[in-house]
Amino acid sequence: AGLDALWAAVQADVARERGAAAWLRSRPTPHRTALAAIGASLVPLLVWWLWGRSDRAVYPVGRWVLDLAVLLSPVVVALAVVMRPIHRPSWPRWVERAVVAFAAAAALVGPMLQPAHQDHPASLGGTGDALLPAAAVCMTLGTLLGVPLLLWLVSLRRQAERWSRPAWGVAAGAGAAGGLSIFLHCPIVAPEHLLLGHATVLLPFALLAWIGLRR
Repeated sequence: AGLDALWAAVQADVARERGAAAWLRSRPTPHRTALAAIGASLVPLLVWWLWGRSDRAVYPVGRWVLDLAVLLSPVVVALAVVMRPIHRPSWPRWVERAVVAFAAAAALVGPMLQPAHQDHPASLGGTGDALLPAAAVCMTLGTLLGVPLLLWLVSLRRQAERWSRPAWGVAAGAGAAGGLSIFLHCPIVAPEHLLLGHATVLLPFALLAWIGLRR
């Protein structure tokens, strides 16, 4: 009787799942993981191609590699956590919270370092009276640029686990992707701007995860 009830529930879930989203969620885990990685790369690459930072020619190569590695690493870690196969044991709760903490720490590295350079006029703004307005613009844009990955990851999760357990990992991945995207666009290098305008991109996604888990 128990197996019959379980099978009936599975059939009911399958019947409710229709369309492109259902097709995506039915793909094998390696395929969904590859799609998640493509989705995580798409917005930052488009930002760089269409809307890339104006100081790219004078940005020191070593610092560029460091900044990219630091900002990209939480996206990779979050994808590894979020896309874990459902037939394997779930991550302990602390793992996803650790991913959020790692994403926050990565976002704080840039503000803690010296400005990357002082060699482009656009990089010298965003301070003084312009600090809060410029930071608000970057936080808003970064948040918007992270939303596509948030929706993409949720769409790739299987029905039974779409939001409940992986919420913190999804939030960390989307927030980190948004922070990476705004870094690829904004040429301002002042630490206070990076703190208030870039590092804070993670906050709306963390708040959304917290609200989702309390429902």
